[in-house]
Amino acid sequence: MLQHGLKDTLVVLFYLSIIVFIIFVAILIDKTFPNEIFIISILAIFFGGYVFLYMLGALLNLAYNEGKFKSAFDFKTIKQMLKKIGFFRILVIYIFGLIAEYLILASILHLGIFAENSILSFLVNLLLTPFVVIFTERLFALSSL
Repeated sequence: MLQHGLKDTLVVLFYLSIIVFIIFVAILIDKTFPNEIFIISILAIFFGGYVFLYMLGALLNLAYNEGKFKSAFDFKTIKQMLKKIGFFRILVIYIFGLIAEYLILASILHLGIFAENSILSFLVNLLLTPFVVIFTERLFALSSL
């Protein structure tokens, strides 16, 4: 169980590091071309969403192949799996995931428990985000059946 969780964590860290790199590149491009912020933002969201989609597919492929670590980076199989699921189902999953995360964070922040920029906000986000990711991953897995 611990070994499977560590593999999942490493896969998520790998894919999230790519998303962080995309954001970093977008910020650098924004510094170079400050008038093109809208286009840069749209491209960063698109590529970040694409990588996030592959991350979910990689986690599913990892679970499907009984935890074989290299299966999380078998992009051809992941692409076939995502094609099988279909664009509409993936879009519905994204929408449910975003709504769930928004409702969780908004309900906590609007209760007035703490300010948005406080360390408590960071900790709550750190504790709740894995549950939202698990919810999205399981919804994604159920739609691939």
